Parts: sequence; structure tokens; C-alpha cells
Amino acid sequence: MSNFLVFLGNKSELVSGDQVAFLYAQEEYFLNTLVFLFKAAFFSEEKCFFLGDKSFIQKIAEKIDLIKTEQPNTDDTDITKEEKKFSADDISIIENFHFIEADNSKELFLKLQDCIDNIDKNSFKRARVVAQIEWLFDLNKGSHGILAYQKERSDFLEKNPGKCTIIDCYKCIYFSGVDMIKLFNYYDGLFIENAPAISYFTNFKELALKDMLTGLYNERYLQERIHEEIFRAKRYRSSCSLIIIKIQDIDEVRYKFGHEKVNQIFVEFSDLLRSSLRKVDLIAIYKKDYFGILMPETSKKRSLMIGERIQKVFEQQFLSSEKFSNFKICLKIGISNFPMDTRHAEELTILADEALRDAMKEEGHKICLAHRDTDWFPPLD
Repeated sequence: MSNFLVFLGNKSELVSGDQVAFLYAQEEYFLNTLVFLFKAAFFSEEKCFFLGDKSFIQKIAEKIDLIKTEQPNTDDTDITKEEKKFSADDISIIENFHFIEADNSKELFLKLQDCIDNIDKNSFKRARVVAQIEWLFDLNKGSHGILAYQKERSDFLEKNPGKCTIIDCYKCIYFSGVDMIKLFNYYDGLFIENAPAISYFTNFKELALKDMLTGLYNERYLQERIHEEIFRAKRYRSSCSLIIIKIQDIDEVRYKFGHEKVNQIFVEFSDLLRSSLRKVDLIAIYKKDYFGILMPETSKKRSLMIGERIQKVFEQQFLSSEKFSNFKICLKIGISNFPMDTRHAEELTILADEALRDAMKEEGHKICLAHRDTDWFPPLD
């Protein structure tokens, strides 16, 4: 692990590395990097193979056409030899990128072995393989299939020293920080392009506690901090509040516009929360599609004001932006407080969940507070 490197934005490391993976958050970044690798392989006289979604071959061709049309007109004296070669041989470049399809890792590498054995040594020096991992495996079922793939991959590279480079591409939303740390053992480095969450990771321990898409803390860490904060609040006779937020109707956005748009909403809403709250407030991804905010030394009345402020900023800035103005989404918020509602960490979460469910029964933006029977009073220790 001490030899592990993280490359941010320097694509030359992705091209030259033998054991490098690519981590991306959005399809557009993945396509841009594929085009880059595609061109680099062509100019390096490498045969390129793609293990992934076959539709991406056409998307790459369209991306190359778009790049060509956006290039400014220049005199021949301003065009390099490589640029002339690329402009003249677009069809050859597309044909150099071959798709391999298989039902499992073993079959995949058997087919790849056959392809490499039949490479024309007079035309190509070696092979470059790009693997789209989330397409090869059902990542919703965890990383078990990937670990089997990694074993086959390692055996394959040992049998073919110097003949092939394999670049594995991971979509970060499918992985927890713990899963990613396990995968790091297979690589010398990880290349990350335009992944906003990476700026919030300072070390491997923190990576295991954070959500890969947004950079917010995960539910496990939130629960740990709730216990710690209530213990501290009891000791110093202070208070703390928990806010749980649900972006309602996000499933409809996912159905109509796809996961990429939902990911964009989550990333930008996470930034909105960061800019609206104190540094001491802990923001986390709480379950799927939920956000949790733990606020130390915050009364119930104060937490209600903060919830109202978040809704106001969401309405006036987030939904009024051109990117999200057409979406009919709203914020539902549930709030619980120590010691007004409970003196136990587990109950603080349960009561905030119950308040959120009440809020979701109403139309539009809504905040609901946890409530107790009128004869309940916070017990003294």
C-alpha cells in the first residue's frame, strides 16, 4: 500500500502505467478518457480492445467527429504530423478498437489470449485493453465477481509479460470506500478525472468512511458520531440535533433522465449543504437517497431554522438554476433533538425517521419535528 499513487488529471500516467485503474463519476468523463486512450494506442502502434458496453464504440466515433468539427481552421504549417495522421485516418482508428464479449472472466481472458496471439506483429507492438467494470459485472451485488476477475487478470498478465496493458475503469457510485481499498491492492496507481469527491479524501482511513460520489460521510460513520456526540452532550449538559433529508420524487427523475442526472443532483446538493452549514456539522449519506446532518450544540428551535434555510436555498438557488429548473422535486425534512426528544442515540435516528415519514405525507417542501406524548419529559441521569 505504501507504493500506491493517486493521479489527478495527468492522463499520461494512465497511458504509461502497467497496473493503473481509472475511477470516474460521470459517463462524459469516461468517454473523454476512452477517446484519449484510443488515440494514444493508435499513435503508439498498439492494438486496442474494449471489454464493456458495445454501444460505447459508436459513442466514441461520435465523440471523435465532434472533436474534429470543434477544431479551429489552421494553415498546414500549424498542424503537427500526428494531427495530420489522425485527421486522415479516423476510420482506421475506429477499426483499431475491437470489442470482446464473454459470459464470465475465464471466457473473457481466453478470448483475449486468442486475440493477442493473432496480433500482426508487423503492424502492432503490443495490445492495450480497456475494461468497463460496471458493465462486466452486476455491481449492485457487490464486488465478489470483480475479485474473481482480478485473479484471472493477474494470471493473464503473468503469462503475457510486456505484451499487454489492461486499464480497468470503475464507476465510483457502485463502491464503498472499503471496497475501493480492497481493489487498490491490485494496482500501482489510480487515475481520477474530474471526480469532485476526491478532494474530500485525505487518507485511506477517511476513504473507508466516505461516499465515493459525493465525498460525504457514510451512514456507518454518522451512527458512530451520533453516539459520541450524545455522550459528549450528556457530559457537558449540552444539546445536539439530527436532520434527515429526502429529495422527494428523485425516483421519477431517475426513471425519466437516468442515473447520471440523479448523480449530478446529489453531487450539487451535497455542495449546497456544505456551503449552508457550519464546519462542525457532520453531513452524511444516510441510506439510499437520504442525507443526514448531525449538529452539535444545536437546539430543536435552531435546527428548525437551519432546515428552513436549507429549503429556501434549495428553492431559490438550486431549482432556479437552468440545470434543474424542469425537475419537480422538493425537500422533505425530519428533525429530532437531544435531550428534548430522547437521551439515547438509537432513538435519535428513529425519531428523525418518523418525523421524515410525517413530512413525506404532505405536499411540497415540508419539515416535521419529532414529537413525544405530552407527559414525557427528558429523564435526568
